[in-house]
Amino acid sequence: MPLALAVLLTACATTSNQPTGPKVKSLDIQGAKQVDDGDIKDRILTSSTPWYAFWPFGKAHYFDTNAWQADLRRIERFYQAQGFYQAQVESNEVIPDGDKAVRLKVVVNEGAPTLIDRIESHGLESLGEGPDQPSQRERERILEELPVKTGDVFREETWAATKDLVLQRLKDLGYAEAEVGGEVRVDVATQKAVVDLRIAPGLRYRFGNIFIATDANPQVPPRRIIEQAQGAVIKGAYFSEAALAEAQARVFRMGVFGAVKVNR
Repeated sequence: MPLALAVLLTACATTSNQPTGPKVKSLDIQGAKQVDDGDIKDRILTSSTPWYAFWPFGKAHYFDTNAWQADLRRIERFYQAQGFYQAQVESNEVIPDGDKAVRLKVVVNEGAPTLIDRIESHGLESLGEGPDQPSQRERERILEELPVKTGDVFREETWAATKDLVLQRLKDLGYAEAEVGGEVRVDVATQKAVVDLRIAPGLRYRFGNIFIATDANPQVPPRRIIEQAQGAVIKGAYFSEAALAEAQARVFRMGVFGAVKVNR
């Protein structure tokens, strides 16, 4: 597969928010036992005014009714992502506190977590024996020590990490266009989940020629850049994203480029 190197430029923009509504003096989440209330607060927009708000670099946080109603739904959604599909916001209060200030209180009922009952995988059967196929040990390693485990609480973050890890392992074996997906079947009544991992390895690739993209008058001859990349990307070797990353690092360490990107 060909590789190309390109210089990338990035820019950033800023926005400003005008304060509205009363100041939020405190935000109290009650009933959170199996999920840390600090993690919940990190996932919602509404937040209490910090004690250092009077300092030059501090600022007050204000209450917005629409944002608050959306936050109540976000709390339940966050619990679902953590495997608590029966969690509910049982009540919430917006309590006036002095002049133009409020205190907020939320009571949650977490319910029981959903546990992973079993893990199924489909698609690796196509990786058979042969000189151009991965070894038995390499095939076994694809599904070894995954983040999702039978008996654990099902969490969406862990499920996403599992798919990413399997995909990375396939790509490092030469399957440059591999796809990893699947579904999780959750039985809310029994609080059990079945994880169905679906894998499409695709073709196994080897590295081909290296192509260089620079400006019209490069400071470094393309031949020197290719020599650096060839220390990691060897023509005829099986494709590997780890090799791409190493080639990128080697070229960047030449010290003459502001940015380097290696793509297949």
